[in-house]
Amino acid sequence: MTADLAWQNWVALAGGLAMTVAGVVGLVHYVRTLRWPRAEAVVEATEPSYHEGGSTWTYHVVFDDLAGHRHRGRAFDNNRNRAPGETVTVRYDPANPADTVTTPRLFRWVPGVANVIIGAGLVAYGLTYQW
Repeated sequence: MTADLAWQNWVALAGGLAMTVAGVVGLVHYVRTLRWPRAEAVVEATEPSYHEGGSTWTYHVVFDDLAGHRHRGRAFDNNRNRAPGETVTVRYDPANPADTVTTPRLFRWVPGVANVIIGAGLVAYGLTYQW
């Protein structure tokens, strides 16, 4: 093999590992959020934002946790803009109630799976280097 090909293999290997790790981290976060408690939250304000690599809406919400404590948080949703005063279901991290997400949907785990598949392919290509 030429030196250029060896360099390409190392780049593919490093990029593939980074993509695979990012995909696994995203999938683990998605699975964790499925276990978070749900709460009905009231939207205080909405603003367009760029979160998780795409155009989304950020909701500033107020909700009561299972113990009855009031919390403020931010939730993100790709689907639509919600008006202030509208109710939305959120899941929140009990250890940090300000960390909220709208009810997880299919599109939340698809990017993680895609990263793992593409990353694994790049790793496989990177490992084809003949020592």
